[in-house]
Order: sequence, then structure tokens, then C-alpha cells
Amino acid sequence: MDEYLKVEKKYINAVVTFMNEMNINKLYIKGLEQWSEDIEAQNATEFISKLWIGQW
Repeated sequence: MDEYLKVEKKYINAVVTFMNEMNINKLYIKGLEQWSEDIEAQNATEFISKLWIGQW
């Protein structure tokens, strides 16, 4: 799990860096993978529940 979270954090940092460089302040959700075990393990259920396809 620790290695998984390290890799995920690197993905997020890459996206945030790209957004900052391009002066982008929003993302559009086109597709969203939801793996219930991972969401529960990261205590992200509340955060994920606020996201849906097509939302900025």
C-alpha cells in the first residue's frame, strides 16, 4: 500500500505541475475509476462521493 500511494502521489504531482505551468485551474472528469477497497483504505469515500462524470 505504501508503494502504491507513493506512485499515486507522483501522478497527482505531475498533473498539478502541468496545470500550474499551463495556468489551468480546473479539470473535467471524463472517466473515473472507483475501487472500493482502495477508496475505503484511503478514507476517500466522502471525497469520491462528491465527484461525478461531467463535473468540473
